[in-house]
Amino acid sequence: MKEGLPKKWDYETEVGVIGAGAAGPTVAISAHAAGAKVLILEKMSEPAGDMALSGGIVYAAGTSIQNKLGVEDSTDRMYKLYVTAVPKSNMKERERFRMISDGSAEVIEWLMSLGVKFPAVMGTPGLSYSGLEHLPEYASVVPPTPGAHICEGEGKAIQDALIREVKNRGINILTVTRGRELLIDNKSQIIGIRAESKDKTIYIKTKRSMVLCSGHFAHNKKLIELYCPKYADFPTYTATGLEGDGLIMAQALGAAVANISDFRVNIGMVYEPGKAIFVSRWCPCILVNKKGKRFINDHAGYDPLAKAILEQEDSICFVIFDEAGRKRSGDNVLMPPLSRDLSREIELGLAKMASTISELAQKIEVDPVTLETTLAKYNENAKLGKDPEFGSTHFLEPINNLPFYAIKCEPCISAPTGGLDTNNQAQVLNVFGKIIPRLYAVGTVASLCPGYPGGGANMAYIFHFSRIAGRNAAREPLK
Repeated sequence: MKEGLPKKWDYETEVGVIGAGAAGPTVAISAHAAGAKVLILEKMSEPAGDMALSGGIVYAAGTSIQNKLGVEDSTDRMYKLYVTAVPKSNMKERERFRMISDGSAEVIEWLMSLGVKFPAVMGTPGLSYSGLEHLPEYASVVPPTPGAHICEGEGKAIQDALIREVKNRGINILTVTRGRELLIDNKSQIIGIRAESKDKTIYIKTKRSMVLCSGHFAHNKKLIELYCPKYADFPTYTATGLEGDGLIMAQALGAAVANISDFRVNIGMVYEPGKAIFVSRWCPCILVNKKGKRFINDHAGYDPLAKAILEQEDSICFVIFDEAGRKRSGDNVLMPPLSRDLSREIELGLAKMASTISELAQKIEVDPVTLETTLAKYNENAKLGKDPEFGSTHFLEPINNLPFYAIKCEPCISAPTGGLDTNNQAQVLNVFGKIIPRLYAVGTVASLCPGYPGGGANMAYIFHFSRIAGRNAAREPLK
């Protein structure tokens, strides 16, 4: 027997899945549908991940929802949007963009078959723009087309639907169980895992394969300092427990990484040290600095917004919106974990509310005259349907419905742009570019790519490749 292997296995399965966020259950369902016995390990006390904290957006093209609404779209347009967002993408990444685009409509249909509801209406929930298609750098190349499919119940509804299907299929989930070491045989093939389950060491044998769906490392400061040191002190609005477990285990076997030197940065409301809540900006709003002045297109994408806010005084800004905007967002101005209607945030002083802009300015310690002038100029241009200052077109509407709100925002990290290097069959590659036998990785533990074409793009990637990983993992020969 190879040194380090147990004399007795506590569990045996065909496909082992690490993580029960969005990717893990998708892999498990797909592997089970392909005929394999599956076991999921989840380190938290219940299935969780970034999906459950999200707005429930999946980007797709050529879907039945679009067809019902008379929206003409194509996978070619979606592919072109990806390429425009990531102009320095390599051949493998472009092949991946093509695969995601071509498979996106099928992902929507698959999710609906599990009970996820994407209303055939324009709006939220329903079909909308991701917020980036209208930016000049995109719109000048790709005609703006609504491709953001937003489900009822947001990301939690998708998470719940996945877990419900997992349970309906009789797939077991071991919660409070953390993977610690991938186990290999004499031929360097993955045959199992050592894990910690409720303060006990257990060994799980996988007769076909192991799929890592354990997420990124935004909550592991040591890994951030190693790969992306400039973000070491940034707060994050991602789910707790994302500490890079799968990345660490795979690297111990010589796995390669790719695109790992950067994070996606957006703005969030910090509610305790190191932890933040994502501020969606899915409504008419303006971003102002401490001087009360706008400094960027209010619905700019991750990368330009991150750069711009870091150039402002104290690297902070305020999102200003009104009651109509709050209602229009569907109580989604903020993602979980606090309130959905701002009541808790206002009570804690994290968000401010006022009946006049002057009063609001005083509450956020911004010059009232400057803020009043800024908003008046914005409203005047919004009525004319133009924004000569910053070229904003999305949600370009007056902000004048009482009361007014302000949320202080700081740069916050979400997922890194990189992770384990994989091929387009989701197989993990080693530092020599060779496949590590019987090991797969999908979701944010694996490398995505630099750039971000719009809200829901990550979800399109995760669901498409998780289904590929599940099918492939189930086809590995039994050992």
